Amino acid sequence: MKVTVKNNFLNVRVGKPSVNAPCFQFLAPGSEIVVDGKLHKGDLFRGIDIWLRDEANNFYWSGGVSGDFKIESIPDISAQPIADKIVFNWFNKMGIPTIWDEFGEKGDLAKIAVLDTGFIKSNNDVSDAITGTNIIIDAVSYPGVNLVIDDTSNQGHGTGCAALLASRNNAKWITGIAPSCKLLVGKISINREIRNFDFILSGIEWAIKQGADLVSISYAVELDANEVTAFNNKFEQLLQGKNIIVVASSGNSDGTPVNGERYPASFPGCVSIGATDNNDAIAGLTIRSPRTILHAPGIDIETYGVNPIPEPQSGTSYSTPIAAAIIALAISHLRRNNKPIDRNALLQKVIDTATPIDGNPMKKIINANALFGTL
Repeated sequence: MKVTVKNNFLNVRVGKPSVNAPCFQFLAPGSEIVVDGKLHKGDLFRGIDIWLRDEANNFYWSGGVSGDFKIESIPDISAQPIADKIVFNWFNKMGIPTIWDEFGEKGDLAKIAVLDTGFIKSNNDVSDAITGTNIIIDAVSYPGVNLVIDDTSNQGHGTGCAALLASRNNAKWITGIAPSCKLLVGKISINREIRNFDFILSGIEWAIKQGADLVSISYAVELDANEVTAFNNKFEQLLQGKNIIVVASSGNSDGTPVNGERYPASFPGCVSIGATDNNDAIAGLTIRSPRTILHAPGIDIETYGVNPIPEPQSGTSYSTPIAAAIIALAISHLRRNNKPIDRNALLQKVIDTATPIDGNPMKKIINANALFGTL
């Protein structure tokens, strides 16, 4: 049986009829699909829990297609924008809609700096959130390269991280966790390569001068012992007397568990963020370190990349802005209620309220609802 994709781009889900199943492709409106003609019960999505399947065991949400099949008593709502409701499973599991609804908090009193590859200017979901930018990289490290704030990386890495923090949902695809926050973007890399670790430190210094409450860094660099000492001294000097929080990714392996320290995450003054999988276990790609206590979802996280529609991305690069944005919501909430914002006290609450992974008190998943219950 042939069906046709209707108004919105349609996710192709692999293996099971679930919004949490891996997505390997988006189909444009007008695309034709050959399916097996049977109706399959699956996740409830926008009032419809019927899915279609092809012979390769790929699943398609039936509300996004038209064809010769019948579903009784279900309204046709496919013309409505896909992101009128947050439907990404990890997003709902983290309790973000509850924070928005019950506390009325979307982060408008927080300022977040993301240090990465810049942002794609044509992506209005991201560009509309930005209140300040800075090109940290220099011509000495990138000879002959036109240095622009635009995200020219082949993955749209900085754009994806920024969208998880602050996407404005203008395109009706994705809403950031703190969709009203003020966003600063510092370009410390092209194509995810850090040619000079001082770029990270310079970016933090710039963020402090811009009044950032929090810095999100989705980079993890190996350093030798002498470099660790020297750079950590600079890092500590930057943060001395400053009420700012810096979070950074713990780093990725090839999927095989690896132990090690990556920086700036493993500096004592930085919050190291690992990734969890869809079963709330530590993702195999997360580099393990005793300094990494806090984790957030990091597998098949739907966010922007180089394309104008979200795609599933994996890595501690994406768990880091998720954790950062939740902390930013807490900062905005404290400020709104005229409560003191103390970096160390807030971080302790974040750790104390996080959910242990497999009962391990030293490996936890950030818990937004539990955190807000203590503020």
